[in-house]
Amino acid sequence: MNDLQRYACVLAVYLNTRGFAFVVFESSLSPVDWGIKETRGPHKNSRSITKIERIVDRYRPSVLILQDTSLEGTHRTQRIRDLNEDIVELAMIREIPACAYSRTGVRSLS
Repeated sequence: MNDLQRYACVLAVYLNTRGFAFVVFESSLSPVDWGIKETRGPHKNSRSITKIERIVDRYRPSVLILQDTSLEGTHRTQRIRDLNEDIVELAMIREIPACAYSRTGVRSLS
């Protein structure tokens, strides 16, 4: 049984050491926008949050998808885990549901 909920606009964000990648979908086969945003130097997290806020404001997604960085999820550095938590907080403030999936979890959905 498939319990996946359908959303009008999905924003997926993948964090990495140099910044983040994102993709915006209107349906499973319709990417609307995608890209890589680099943030180098000091204050990477705050600058990344600012860039993600701009993307959220532009597309107003109905759900935000992130990588699961919990102990049960995918192992990531503390800076990436902190940034992930900041993005979840941003989603809560904007009243956007946030979902986190590990690589294993994503593979099991297909």
